[in-house]
Amino acid sequence: MRLGRAPAGIGKSRLVTETIALARSAGLAVLTGRAVPGGGTYRAIAEAVLGHVRDSRVVADAPQLRPFRAALDRLAPSWVSGSAEDVGADDGLGVGGPDPVLMLGEGVLRMLAVTGGGRGSLLVLEDLHCADADTIAVVEYLAGAVRGSPVLLVVSARDDQPGQHNSVAVAVARLAGREDVTT
Repeated sequence: MRLGRAPAGIGKSRLVTETIALARSAGLAVLTGRAVPGGGTYRAIAEAVLGHVRDSRVVADAPQLRPFRAALDRLAPSWVSGSAEDVGADDGLGVGGPDPVLMLGEGVLRMLAVTGGGRGSLLVLEDLHCADADTIAVVEYLAGAVRGSPVLLVVSARDDQPGQHNSVAVAVARLAGREDVTT
């Protein structure tokens, strides 16, 4: 995982633009999303997923995603689910079920692997400083889970936001401190 964390105007967006260009020239699938002030839960991740697979049933129908369809449905209702086999299926997210963040994070990771085919995928999430706590939790899961997978996660965040939610600032600092994260 790569994390660009710096004040406004220092060149985070330029770095992200160059990374995207390099990934595309290498044949990687590129998915991009942005957190916005007041955006909904998982907004940046949903934007990235929807922007890439809007017209593709190939990814949605991948058998590797079957256990994660209900979790992925939170990003794009009815995009993933909808087959007769899925209707009424237990999504494992009820009381005592697996952690929903873990299920969604793993579902996104597997969806990215399928999307990239044999070449790999780049997931870019910009302006993480505006993200909700649930998005941050999924990003934290992905930061550790992408190791050994054909997925690169690139995230940008400002560290000088006035009035920035303390929990977001702490989470971004925690991400930057991970040994598997490059800043």
